[in-house]
Amino acid sequence: MPTAWLELRSAGSRRGRAALAAALFTCAACSGAKDLSLDVTVGYETDAFARDPAVARVDIGVTDPEGDVALAASAAPGGAFDLGDVPSDHLLSFTVAGFDGTGVARVGGRAPGVVVGALDGDTLPLFVQRLGEWARPPGGLGQPHVGGVATVLGERLLLLTGGDVGAAAPGAAEYYDLLTLTTTSATLPRAPRSLVLAEGGSVALLVDDGGATWIDFSAGSTSEAPLPAGLATFADVAGGRVVEGPSGVRYVVGGTRPAAASDAVLIVAGDGSLTTARLHAPRAGAAACWLDEVGLVVAAGSDVAAGLEVLPGGAVTTSQRPFPPDPTVGAALVARGVGHQLLLLGGTGGATSATRSLDADCTSACVATDLGASPPGPMSDTQAFALGGDRLFVVGAGPDGAASSYTLDLASAEVVEVALREPRRGASVTATPLGSLALVGGEHLDGTPALTVELMRP
Repeated sequence: MPTAWLELRSAGSRRGRAALAAALFTCAACSGAKDLSLDVTVGYETDAFARDPAVARVDIGVTDPEGDVALAASAAPGGAFDLGDVPSDHLLSFTVAGFDGTGVARVGGRAPGVVVGALDGDTLPLFVQRLGEWARPPGGLGQPHVGGVATVLGERLLLLTGGDVGAAAPGAAEYYDLLTLTTTSATLPRAPRSLVLAEGGSVALLVDDGGATWIDFSAGSTSEAPLPAGLATFADVAGGRVVEGPSGVRYVVGGTRPAAASDAVLIVAGDGSLTTARLHAPRAGAAACWLDEVGLVVAAGSDVAAGLEVLPGGAVTTSQRPFPPDPTVGAALVARGVGHQLLLLGGTGGATSATRSLDADCTSACVATDLGASPPGPMSDTQAFALGGDRLFVVGAGPDGAASSYTLDLASAEVVEVALREPRRGASVTATPLGSLALVGGEHLDGTPALTVELMRP
């Protein structure tokens, strides 16, 4: 096994290589031994380590999924690390954490899993950032994709496609590599309004108003998806949110898009087969999520339909819960983690922006409970992410279309804004496998393209 060592180096470059430099691996598994360095960067936020409260201790960790490798080292900024022997033929995960003088974690970062011996080049970059804030890793995208679709392929490539790309090709796509922190571009066979991942993120179904296409990113092949029985056209679900169920099943819920009300749900099984389900009534701008032991849950988005309905796994018809109709548009729905309780928050119209708790097991005289901790104003295109306990992170667009984000603590009713580094409209948000959220695309408030990537690590 090669021996790895790391040392800290000072800030200096425009990219913000402020924090750590380096780990050297003598890679015996490579063709001809070579040294590989771990280059820790803070991207555009060059004060990440020095800002008060400053980082006083840095921890480096190296692990593998099998549990055969568990290496760690600590040092003060400016000190040196010694991790001992690091295998070059294992899938390894590298993490960095920085703590202030009282032991509170202030910065963190993680690289996608990598086999050191298979790396091209002699440097492995690793982005670190202040916790609980948006921060920009190095580089940027080629096109802004206002109102596009974002996801992560193969636990590594942050994909942004669709939306308004100006003069670029309709299927233009940007890939930001979370391992190398670089961007490449390509053209997809469709400009999807909805994108469904399958097979570990290497295969996707691209859905627009005119049809649907399977694309295998590993093989570089495509095939047209047949229209399933019960669906008149893919336009009935295109633009709908994708909800992940168990066993690789995905649901494209047409009623979640803000315009063109729909009752159609496209079910994409783990084997790629397509079926159709129906809501009891068309909805527009509804909220949806998966709730364990219950199924797909859809709420709001209609002034006539029941406030909540459920599609159990394997079913094609929903059952209604007798909550009053809720015309709220663009809200988020998330499991509360207590029984079969759900949280509905954000949105416009209806019970505007109030955070409400709904019981999916309710069968009569159902009412939502106002919990008090709510975004400060109406939000469209709202997404909510559980942070543990009674805390949520909420992202959406304000009345002027500008993206905004908040942490909500339901226990204390505390709401704290988390400002973007670059205020923008038309951005897309997705969770990454690195424990962070990514916000990409859109345009600045003055109409110029927003090309940087913003990441938020709770």
